[in-house]
Amino acid sequence: MKKAVIIVFILHTAVSNAQSIIKHLAYRQVITAYQNKVIKLSYSKKYTHPQQDVFLTNYIVYEKSGKPCVFINASHNKKTQHITIDVEDAQGGVFSHLHNEEYDYEEPTEKYFGISGNYNALGGSKYPYQLSLYFPDERHERINVVITNATDYKLNNSAYVAYIFKDEMLPSKPLIESNTFMMRNSFFQGTKFYRSVGEVSSLYKVTIHNQSFSILEKDTLISGSKIAFAPIEGTIKNGKIYTPFNEEILQDQYVITPNYLYILLPGSNPKKYITCIIQRGISDF
Repeated sequence: MKKAVIIVFILHTAVSNAQSIIKHLAYRQVITAYQNKVIKLSYSKKYTHPQQDVFLTNYIVYEKSGKPCVFINASHNKKTQHITIDVEDAQGGVFSHLHNEEYDYEEPTEKYFGISGNYNALGGSKYPYQLSLYFPDERHERINVVITNATDYKLNNSAYVAYIFKDEMLPSKPLIESNTFMMRNSFFQGTKFYRSVGEVSSLYKVTIHNQSFSILEKDTLISGSKIAFAPIEGTIKNGKIYTPFNEEILQDQYVITPNYLYILLPGSNPKKYITCIIQRGISDF
């Protein structure tokens, strides 16, 4: 009888602990020369204060099955103004450590801060920041991670992997809200080209045919370049953009109108592109 009571108590405790975990929306973005894939996941978060001036934020990332796949631990030393992000494989083992990022700041800020990284600089706004952080309150002790790189891709030429914690965005700065109005899609039919406002560093070719959608980017910094990144294709449903590999992320990433293209990612301000007429030859991509 006592054994049965103990077993019931253990099961009840395990179920209670499982139910107490609050999960939020996360994405894993995997970039190679041939693909730019986004996978929907979830995560939980816990703040701890293990010693004076040191504040930890521990993230657990879960697969769709609910199984933990990655631990991401953010450590903030308020005294030295140093932040470290460690990414660990949840399965453990000798090679469980996947990556770490470090950041030093001079003064705390109420805004996003971090590292844009080479992929974002070269690939444009559809690629994630290398590291995006912010302080969730005015005490500037606890630290929230919005985006972090999770691979040492420069060393082993592997895929670039980033984790995006969508629910970590600053609540006072929603992605698709401007100061004066809420930007909404206003779709057209046909093909339009968009360029950066102020400088032409990237061109975007947007094609809409009925409910089919395609966006293609070309880097114009390379003279005479015909190199284009892999196109993103999808369908338009109820005024939002959906793709076969993910049914949510693009509706928060692109806002399209006949005159402007807005590209938005967590941890960064919206980037604005204006329609333009492309010279013959440049549009061959």
